[in-house]
Amino acid sequence: MTDQASSNEFPATALMLEEALRNFVPSELWQAYEQAAKARRDLPRRSVWHSAYLNEPRSVAGNRTAAQIKTAEAAMKRAWQQIMGEFRAQLLAGKLTAYAREIFPFGSVKAIPPDAWNSLRITKIRSGRVRGPGVELTGLCVSLGPQSSPTEERPEAESSPAEDGDQACETMFTANKDYSVVRIGKAEFHLGPMAAAVIRELHSASLTAEPWCSGKELLYKARSKSNNVGDLFRRHIHPSWRLLIEYRHHGKYRLAVAPK
Repeated sequence: MTDQASSNEFPATALMLEEALRNFVPSELWQAYEQAAKARRDLPRRSVWHSAYLNEPRSVAGNRTAAQIKTAEAAMKRAWQQIMGEFRAQLLAGKLTAYAREIFPFGSVKAIPPDAWNSLRITKIRSGRVRGPGVELTGLCVSLGPQSSPTEERPEAESSPAEDGDQACETMFTANKDYSVVRIGKAEFHLGPMAAAVIRELHSASLTAEPWCSGKELLYKARSKSNNVGDLFRRHIHPSWRLLIEYRHHGKYRLAVAPK
C-alpha cells in the first residue's frame, strides 16, 4: 500500500476511528446529524403504503407517515455523508494522518499517505476497516497533523508522561479561577462549563500520586450526559484538545502536561 515506515504499534497520539470522527469533524456537522437522527427516532420504526381503495382515512395517514420516514432517513444519510466527506477531505489534505494494520497474521501498522484516499474507502466504522484496489486494512486510527513515526518522540508541547510513567513535562499549565480559560505552553483553550469542570478535576489529580482519572467519573462530576469525554472538547481542533488531555486504554484520562 505504501513505502512509508511500518511498525507493530500505533502512534500514541492516534485516536480510534469512532473517536477521531467525533473529535476532528466540526461540531455543526454532528449537530445536523443528531437533529436528523432525532427526527427519525420521533417517527414509528416502520410504515407501509396503503391502498386508498381499502380504507381512505387509514391509507392517507399511513402513506403520510411512510413519506415522513423516507424523508427523515434521507436527511440522516445526507448528514452522515457530509460528516464522512469532511473527514475524507481532511485526510486528503494531510490535515489528518491515518494509520492501519494490514490484514494478515502479525500485519504491521502503516501510515496511509494522503493521496491514497482517492482510491480507499472506509467500510466499517467500529473495526476501522478500509478497502481499496488490492488492499484491505483494519484498526484505522487517526492523528492530527502530518505523519509521525509510531515510535518517534512527540514535540514537547504534545508530550506527556509515558503510559506507565509519571515523570512530569516541563511545559507550563495555567488556568483562570473557573477554568474557563486554560493554557498549555502557547496553546490557549476557552472552555464551556462541563469541559472546564473536567479540566479542574484533572488538574487536581495531576497534583497527586495518581493523575489518571476514570472518564465515567469525570463525566459524572461534570454533570454531563455524554458517554465520551472527547465530546465535551469536540470543537477544539486547532489547537487540538489532545494537547490538553492524554488518554490511555480502559477509559483513563490525565492532564497531558503537568503544571510546574
